[in-house]
Parts: sequence; C-alpha cells; structure tokens
Amino acid sequence: MSFSSQRALPGVGSGSAFWQRFSVGQFLLFLVALVGAGVFYIWSCSQLIELGYAISSCESQLLELQREENCLRLEVATLKNPAHLERVASRTLDLHYPEPHQVIIVR
Repeated sequence: MSFSSQRALPGVGSGSAFWQRFSVGQFLLFLVALVGAGVFYIWSCSQLIELGYAISSCESQLLELQREENCLRLEVATLKNPAHLERVASRTLDLHYPEPHQVIIVR
C-alpha cells in the first residue's frame, strides 16, 4: 500500500488561509512598522548613551567649579583677615598707626 496523498501544512502553500487573510499590502505595512520600531529603538539607545556622556561631562564640570569655589572662599577668608589687612597696609601701602599728636578729637 502506498500512501501518496500529501497533506498541506496549515499556513503553507499558495492558497493558504494566511495569505487569504492578509494581503501583501498589509504584510508590507507590518514590515515597515517593524523596521520603524527597530530604527526608533536604536535611535533611543544612541540618545541615551549621548545623554549619559553629557551628564558625565556636566558632573565633572560641576566638581571643577566646586573646587574653584572652595579656593575662592578660602582666598576671601584670607583677604578679610585683620592680620593680613594690617600687613598689606603697612608693607604695601606704607600705612602706620597715627602718633598721639596726629589724632584730633572732634566733639
């Protein structure tokens, strides 16, 4: 006995239910949507990486500016120190305390 009758697999063949249910236009539309979603996914991943680099750059710039701020605060504290002001006045500007005969009391 020979069984020569072949059964068609469901969904395969020229007259299958798949091709009868979906036209070629719908399949191409699905394919274009799938490619568009892939392109969008890749673009969003590249944007995420680029923003990560930008954030890292801003964080390093922030640290540098904080260091500079600390140095400037220290310099301001040094310049406001009365002992420093007295040294600058006497050495650089040649200023001295007045002698008792140079003081005039105003009433």
